[in-house]
Amino acid sequence: FADGKIQMRRVKLAEDSPLVGVAVRELKIPSNVLITAIDRDHKVIVPGGDDMCQVGDEVLVLGDEKGVAAFEKRVGAETTSVRDVMLFGAGGIAAQVAEMLRRMRVGVRMIVPLRDDAEALAARLDGVTILHGDGTDLKLLREERVGECDAYLGLSDQDEVNLMSCQLARTLGVERTVALVQKPDYVSLYEQLGVSVAVSPRLLCANSILSIVRGGSVHRIASIEEGQAEVVEL
Repeated sequence: FADGKIQMRRVKLAEDSPLVGVAVRELKIPSNVLITAIDRDHKVIVPGGDDMCQVGDEVLVLGDEKGVAAFEKRVGAETTSVRDVMLFGAGGIAAQVAEMLRRMRVGVRMIVPLRDDAEALAARLDGVTILHGDGTDLKLLREERVGECDAYLGLSDQDEVNLMSCQLARTLGVERTVALVQKPDYVSLYEQLGVSVAVSPRLLCANSILSIVRGGSVHRIASIEEGQAEVVEL
């Protein structure tokens, strides 16, 4: 928000987190950070001063970049720099993500199922390693040492294949997986099945349209847990 000056991040609380079992009003957190919501078992709570965080809660915190970073450090949240990413898919979203990652100087390997698509992307995406194969090919994933990647992205137009490829990558050691989901109802299900983040283009598009329709002073809207809560900048 505010051209990136303000951020909202989601932080999962471990058992040894200093926030667990302490009333929100008594939490020792940076002064320029607010706890805006608690996501507990996919139910959103907008906390009052007497509410307490529990182990496994995902806390949504709002603040400037330094304040939020200090909050993450205080609660022991892990932050990982992304240097090596593997993604599966050949559509427009997959190609754009690969190009953006390359511009960020992240190493990108891209698994493409059809040879014609692989050749076209190899000519288009300079600096991206294109592999002709299947994202559910366990032998290929092992040969490419997918377990050493910082993140794996399932970005094909087939939801089930994205889920399966992410699960295989996770079994091989990838800690952060992202699946593209065409059916919005699957978002929470995929995350329950072990995918780190499920992204629905339809939900993102609907949120953008809703922001435009509301008009006036509303600049941006983010939906949390399928619309249980909204974040509005106005």
